[in-house]
Amino acid sequence: MSDFVFDYPPSIELLQWLAKLSLRQTDVLPMAIRLWVILRSLYGNSDDPVYLEGLNNCFGYSEWRDLFFLDIDSHHQRDRVALLHNPNCPCSKTIPDWLFDPETGIPQRQWQEDFTQHYSPSAAEMDRALNPINWLYDPDRGCTEAQWRSSLQQRYQLSEGELKTLTRVIRHPERERHRNRPFAVSRKTLKKDLKTLVSLGWLSAEGYRYCKVTEFPPVAISSQMVVLATFDFGVAGQFIQSDLADFVDKFASPINGVRRFFLQVEYIIPGQLYSHIEQLQNQLKRLWSQTPVPPVRLVYRSAKLYQDEVERVVYPVCICYFQRAPYLFAYGQTPSDESQLNWYDYRLDRIQNLQLLSWDAPDIPPPLRSWEKKPIPPEKISEWMSEALGFEFYKPKESMLLRFDRYFYANYIAGTERDTLFEKLSHRQALSTARTAALSSGNRQILEAILQSRSPQDIYCRVYYRAGDNNAIMRLRAWGQNVEVLLPWDLRQRMRSDLVESSRLYQ
Repeated sequence: MSDFVFDYPPSIELLQWLAKLSLRQTDVLPMAIRLWVILRSLYGNSDDPVYLEGLNNCFGYSEWRDLFFLDIDSHHQRDRVALLHNPNCPCSKTIPDWLFDPETGIPQRQWQEDFTQHYSPSAAEMDRALNPINWLYDPDRGCTEAQWRSSLQQRYQLSEGELKTLTRVIRHPERERHRNRPFAVSRKTLKKDLKTLVSLGWLSAEGYRYCKVTEFPPVAISSQMVVLATFDFGVAGQFIQSDLADFVDKFASPINGVRRFFLQVEYIIPGQLYSHIEQLQNQLKRLWSQTPVPPVRLVYRSAKLYQDEVERVVYPVCICYFQRAPYLFAYGQTPSDESQLNWYDYRLDRIQNLQLLSWDAPDIPPPLRSWEKKPIPPEKISEWMSEALGFEFYKPKESMLLRFDRYFYANYIAGTERDTLFEKLSHRQALSTARTAALSSGNRQILEAILQSRSPQDIYCRVYYRAGDNNAIMRLRAWGQNVEVLLPWDLRQRMRSDLVESSRLYQ
């Protein structure tokens, strides 16, 4: 049996990680609660009221059921949903009962604030998540359907469209009156929950039996900073390239029960793809555990090719999270050209399929075969990325001449990690650079005149960027009027053209 204890509160992040779906979706929150409670029944503290001390390390569904529920013979046999029969049976507890339990849950106000922070629900949507039965019309309510709808509409100030979206009439009362109670479900549903825990790595399966694991799967949850298994925050410095790792290390756990550190990361992968992303992660982890690392054939839906799907053979090197999503850096055939080998960053959610290949497979491009014995290490990618502005390190590195507002430069560039990319020049050196630039005589004269009109007190810099990398362009746009691109001339003209087009939208 595992020496680890599962005693973590039902935070939004933990529940969402277990469910692999948005908790805002119908029936997802009850399912996530069941998974959380089942884990407590298997791995909880001995004083946890749902911990099953008498359960063997390997067990069948019926063995778990007989210890977990009460009144088994009369209410939890076969594949039927248990009616309310005993206030002490777990099947009687509602969603709020589980979430806001004084001993094992989270204070209701805190949980609702976190839920709001993640999903921005209306008051009506919040109530439907916590009390779904309120939004199902039951003929036994003692009022007409029209009266029920009118009451909800007035209480939450709902439009007709919102009311229609949020409510539903119960067609089968015997099946649906249990929706407030996560464990008032069928045997089939509970068996599916156990299989879900197998797929997540919390259990192993041996035929029709389940076995507890000796090591928990690694989980990092931002808002509660839940860390399970052998994950060591000391390793954070290996992949967080700043003193942010120190913050994670020092403030990961609540202090006197209060969370003092928040990490807001923009992540655009939709919830319905979580399972697919996890499958890709598992495949990559397995192949990187092999020696030598094998190549892969992947099917990729490319945004640059207008959502066309292409099949390419590549050598996968590493994963990099950048701004909003995780990317797989790989060398081999690229989406736009399968005849020439190059680096490419494949966004994980756009990889439709990934298949491991052997090095003697006939469709591996001959130039790629050398990577079997002499692959480029991931550290090299990090080194290349630090050499220039931009994300696409494999694109040509070119020089820019920039002019910054001196106060902006002092506040947002000087003294930061990006400061090392910028080589400061005097106003005279900037003029000299313009005079020797490869420009037509007319454009050179224009640029010299522009520089002559600029203040020598401004900050002039030479910086390298990845030509053709839109991420570098987005960075320049974000700096707005605080920066001026002087060279290269074509980039200056692009910035000017983009600004002109943007200004037309506001005329």
